[in-house]
Amino acid sequence: MPQFPFALVALASLLTWSPSASAQAQQADSLATPAPATDAADTPPAWLTLTGVVVDEFSLPLAGATVTLAGSPKYLCITNAEGGYLLEVPAGGGDIRVAFSGYYEQVFSAQRSGERDVLLLPLPGFKRDRKGRVIDRRPRQLTTSH
Repeated sequence: MPQFPFALVALASLLTWSPSASAQAQQADSLATPAPATDAADTPPAWLTLTGVVVDEFSLPLAGATVTLAGSPKYLCITNAEGGYLLEVPAGGGDIRVAFSGYYEQVFSAQRSGERDVLLLPLPGFKRDRKGRVIDRRPRQLTTSH
């Protein structure tokens, strides 16, 4: 009789294992008993889904803006090329912060799922060029080294 390594024998025994008759009966019983019906209107959703578009003062989309649940960096998304975002946060909501470099941050309260477009206004002294890049227009002091 050939000798098989212990691992192969153990694997073969796992593949041929079957639950006991009482376990099979419990499984069949649980399948036969329907779960209690719950009314979807009575149970609040576990997650809120927030969507929208982030735009500047000219209604141009801001790609790369951050949308976060305040106080929790775990719930964060970055706007796409069209300025769109989709953020899922735990039920109960909270404050949502929208930020982009060179613009004032916007904060709004999220208590239910839905669409919310956000307008960000530029900080004083900041301007965008034709390609959408933020330009710092504040005067700077030149330093020279000799």
